[in-house]
Amino acid sequence: MSSKTCKIKHSNGNFGDTPVFHLEIPKRDVYRKMILDFSEKEIGLSTFYNLCPNNFKKGKKRTDMCPTCHIGKKNVKRLTEIQTPNTETVFLKTQIEKEVEIYNNHINIKSIQEDSYKKLVQNLKNGECVLIMDFKENFRLGSGPIKTSTDFYSKPQISNLGFELIVKGTKNILNYEYFNYLSEILSHDSKFVLNFLESLLKKEEFRFIKKIHLWSDSGPRFRSCEHFYSVFF
Repeated sequence: MSSKTCKIKHSNGNFGDTPVFHLEIPKRDVYRKMILDFSEKEIGLSTFYNLCPNNFKKGKKRTDMCPTCHIGKKNVKRLTEIQTPNTETVFLKTQIEKEVEIYNNHINIKSIQEDSYKKLVQNLKNGECVLIMDFKENFRLGSGPIKTSTDFYSKPQISNLGFELIVKGTKNILNYEYFNYLSEILSHDSKFVLNFLESLLKKEEFRFIKKIHLWSDSGPRFRSCEHFYSVFF
């Protein structure tokens, strides 16, 4: 059971807060199990979905979240909860307002970047490409539902550096290609990125590319002096 709640309409017609339950298996699998256990029940999958209470949800895992956005959304909610600040909460309200202002500026910059990216992709010319690079979450190979202590500590982590290449093909149709570099090196530093970037640019796909628009997030390995010097010089 989750600590979150959602609004559910009760039998008396009123809405009330009800605890959210996260399912360990998809609803489709729940439906199949129900059909096997209660074969006399004639119910379709779509009807089953409609009858499922809204407080039963599939568990989700969110990774690589922007810390400014994650904290900013919480602060916006906290600010609305302080309706009439008193002597004890007035200082807290002032601090939260400053953090919310930072969050709003961050959102504005994000919107500007998104618009710039969309315009760039839409107006790509022949001989140009957009190259996006980012690290994915580290993972372990050979993991299963049951792990012994030896498996947990002996299986090495693998880093995953991903690239997305966007070029304009025939009839102005955008073509997308993806490249992933896996390594047991977990440093995630600029040297790591530059080594694989250099290897990528030697591929046949870049043979006729004269101009590369390089995009990444604002991670430290992508905005270091070492990275900028190697890319531009």
